[in-house]
Amino acid sequence: YINLQTIKKQLNYLKRLYGLYNNVLKTMDKYYETIWKDFHIDQITNEIQEFQNKMKKLPKGLKTWPAYSELKKTLDNFNECLPLLELLINPAMQTRHWERIEKLANIHIPHTDPLLFSLKHVMTIPLMKSREEIEDIS
Repeated sequence: YINLQTIKKQLNYLKRLYGLYNNVLKTMDKYYETIWKDFHIDQITNEIQEFQNKMKKLPKGLKTWPAYSELKKTLDNFNECLPLLELLINPAMQTRHWERIEKLANIHIPHTDPLLFSLKHVMTIPLMKSREEIEDIS
């Protein structure tokens, strides 16, 4: 019976971990589809912080699981981009700024089409690799 109790406990842990993991992935997908002009950085920052707090409350035994590490990496990487996203969402960002970023990253971003331009386009920019240049441009 001890093994059954252990298995039940592990299944409960996994349910909590994967429930949070799925919630994070769904939320991130929603962020990526968000039209840029509707992107609310404060709300997203708070939600990411809530996810990170929920992760910290998970049982310590889960911290060795690969899914935990993946989830932590996903949240940490996105959280690291938030200060740059805050700079880029600034209304002072003009077409010339976006054109410089496009040239820097060697990509096209539909920044002139407010109905198409979304976070997924911004996230194609190597934000962390180009951090200093983006800070200078914005």
